[in-house]
Amino acid sequence: MQRLLNVYLAAIFVLSGVLAFVSHEREPFFIVLCLGTMIAPNIMWYHHFVFFLLSMFVWIAWSRFHPAVVLWCFIGLTLVQVDRFYLAHGLLPHIIAHLSILGIVIWQSVRWLKAKGVMNVAQVSQ
Repeated sequence: MQRLLNVYLAAIFVLSGVLAFVSHEREPFFIVLCLGTMIAPNIMWYHHFVFFLLSMFVWIAWSRFHPAVVLWCFIGLTLVQVDRFYLAHGLLPHIIAHLSILGIVIWQSVRWLKAKGVMNVAQVSQ
């Protein structure tokens, strides 16, 4: 199972890196790398979740305080704190990290496609 996670993360890193290279936006790649390398080890101690902070703050700044990003990061950071004792005993931060990674890579793809003229604004809003 760990090997599948490593292959998945490597593929995401490559995709995000290529999108960062062609779009000249390096911040999303940095965020994906921070989150991915944080959740890649098969042993994760609770105090390692502090590494969420840097990636989430960079994401908020890169998005120029987009309300959806700020809300997602607030909910995610809050759930990381609550999950330790009350919810899934540590599973939820991993789910938040994976969903965040996928969301950023999708956002990178959409921004690049819009910049290339392949996708217009009307297609994105549907």
